[in-house]
Amino acid sequence: MGVARRTRPRDLAGRPVHHSAGARLRALIAGRSLEVRPRRHDVDRGGRAQREKLLPRLLGPVRDAARGAPRQRVGPALLLHADEPSRRRFAASVSATLRSRRPLEQHSPASPAPPEPELHGSLEEAPLPHILRRIFLEQLKGTLTLSHGDEVRQLFFEKGELRTATSSKETQKIGSFLKRRGRISDDDLVWALTEIARQSGTRFGKKLVERGLLPKAAIDSEMKRLVEEIVFSAFEWTSGDFRFEPSSGVIDPDVALSLSTAAIIVEGIRRLPETSHFRERLGDGKRVLRLARDPMSRYQYLPLTPQEAYLLSRIDGLLDIDSLLAIAGSSRGSAAKTVYALLSCGLVEWNTDPTPRRESSGNVAALNVEVSSDTPKPSPGHRDLVHNTWRRIDWLSHYDVLGLGRDASPEDVRRAYLDRSRLFHPDLRHRPDLAGMDRELTAVFERMKEAHDTLVDSESRGIYDRELDHAPGMFATEAAVDPAARRQLAAKNFDRAMELINAKDFFPAVELLREAVHFAPERPEYLFRLGEVELKNENWIERGLENLKEATRLAPLRADFMRLTARALAANGRKKEAETYARRANQVEPSPESSALMEEIFGPATAAAPKLDETPEPKRGLFSRLRKKKGG
Repeated sequence: MGVARRTRPRDLAGRPVHHSAGARLRALIAGRSLEVRPRRHDVDRGGRAQREKLLPRLLGPVRDAARGAPRQRVGPALLLHADEPSRRRFAASVSATLRSRRPLEQHSPASPAPPEPELHGSLEEAPLPHILRRIFLEQLKGTLTLSHGDEVRQLFFEKGELRTATSSKETQKIGSFLKRRGRISDDDLVWALTEIARQSGTRFGKKLVERGLLPKAAIDSEMKRLVEEIVFSAFEWTSGDFRFEPSSGVIDPDVALSLSTAAIIVEGIRRLPETSHFRERLGDGKRVLRLARDPMSRYQYLPLTPQEAYLLSRIDGLLDIDSLLAIAGSSRGSAAKTVYALLSCGLVEWNTDPTPRRESSGNVAALNVEVSSDTPKPSPGHRDLVHNTWRRIDWLSHYDVLGLGRDASPEDVRRAYLDRSRLFHPDLRHRPDLAGMDRELTAVFERMKEAHDTLVDSESRGIYDRELDHAPGMFATEAAVDPAARRQLAAKNFDRAMELINAKDFFPAVELLREAVHFAPERPEYLFRLGEVELKNENWIERGLENLKEATRLAPLRADFMRLTARALAANGRKKEAETYARRANQVEPSPESSALMEEIFGPATAAAPKLDETPEPKRGLFSRLRKKKGG
């Protein structure tokens, strides 16, 4: 297809057309990819197009086409044929580039950067809860700008979670907010603003703390309250615009919110007045809700009131909206608002199965939901589970991660993934007993998803199983029967275990050492190091001592093994056995180390004890004594 001559678009009166073209483009190519071939006088010497001059106010990704480096591209593209009337030029029915999916010769960079996700539009078409939901699911990082009349609010996200927020509204600036709350006076506010103007980059709260007007804890508390006010009051906006701008910068807020995205969405809707708007948004009353099938949505951490938890417990995959609202126990308007909140945060979804069936998982206890009337129960075992799984995650197989055998069916994989996702959902870091476990929860959850996606697909599972069978890794199975392969597996596990021991990460080191002993039981070094590490756990002391003794039996000339075994036995109240190993060490290797051990076990009197090479002179007979006397 030839490239048409480019001229500036003009309307029927001959005036240049810019904005109307952009508007038609936006309406026509929504969801499509757009590539622009600029005219020669619209690019600089480097071939870079000035986008704002080419298509002013055009929403969506525009890839500037560099000169040269042609490539093949399949897909809808749009070329600006300015020699045709604009109405005809932007009509899909007559545009070859919009109708055809044949390969088109395009002039564009050889390796174009992937387009950023488009997230912009009107709050009338995309309510704030839906926007927050998408940012969470796509784990986006950047700034969401909301505009409503003259007011602008910015919400800052990291890994899909809201960190902080700012507002252009004067009463929602920190100084005015503190004054409105009665925390500071007019004079304090004027002084702080003067100091900030004089010292660029100084933070308002820091100045108040330095002057002693408020303690830092009070500033943090008020800042969190202000951020919540900015965010939750934005849920009231039913009109306006939004735009999300991705960012790779570091977010360093004064105070970060400690609420999950689901909690923010539900709380924001909870604060709205009760109107018919929520029932209208739920649509047809015969539609049926179910718990979300995606574990990332299903197991979000969410505090609920008892009434909200009751409604959630009634969602079973069969009860339609009308029936659900009828048994809610409160007003239908309030119930509709709760159901809309649960649907908006993604905890529940519409049931699209052609043959719906009852789901028993509506039980709130099977979710990561905290009912406000319940007293939170500490679970230290859960924290240990997360931490220990995370420490071992790099050398666990996909089957180990999901707690399955190699013969597990795809349905077993799905069930295990769903069950375990509840224990390791990243949202659980908002729970008090799992605070600070962000890194561990995220890593394990992502690894479980990778394991699930691999094992439910027969082709990818087959490839993975073949790699697993031939990999000399720490998760190899009994398939390795070749002696050389077993020794190689044992050595690999032992080396990795020693790295962990040096890093004082003993729990996974024990498992690796046990595997090393299993594959090479004849190596006393492996058994001895296993016993040493087992002694660090009070539940494994007896097992550790037995392994030390067995290692010395396998290596009867290793005096260092005997000395360490003697000390371990003595430290655990087994002195008689310790004496035996101390004597054997002194006999095998008479050295300062062995002498010091003898003094530790027996006391200083053993320092002059006879050694193995100091044999006493044999007794002489009668004739020998007579000959010696006669000769003398």
